[in-house]
Amino acid sequence: MLYFIFLLFLGPLWTRRNVTGGYIKKLVAQDKADRQTPYPLTFITKHLRSTTIGILLFVLLLFSLPYFSGEDTATKQEYFLVPSTNANSVVLRIYGDELICTELDKQSNKPNGKFFILKLADEPRPTLSLQKVGPLVD
Repeated sequence: MLYFIFLLFLGPLWTRRNVTGGYIKKLVAQDKADRQTPYPLTFITKHLRSTTIGILLFVLLLFSLPYFSGEDTATKQEYFLVPSTNANSVVLRIYGDELICTELDKQSNKPNGKFFILKLADEPRPTLSLQKVGPLVD
């Protein structure tokens, strides 16, 4: 809210310092400049052409493919590593000696959304067992 107050009412005092004649004239000058500024979509289509927009959409699709592939794999995976120190949790990822884990509701196989890190060097040392836990539910 304060941002918009600053942008609409105090901003012209700063951006239109070269306009003389008072605050109202500065507001009118700012309004005139805002009306001449093209909308972002108009600017993009005018300057980039349809071929460039097509290439950008293809690149966006290309970069989003791994995300959707990983999400699909995670929702179909049935076997997970379960640490002995936290029986109601599963290991989602292993980085070196750190295990990225999340707790599950055993009835519904739904992760609670909170992640924690176990280190293999922690005491008591966690042992991992492969168990059929999944598929996990959103």
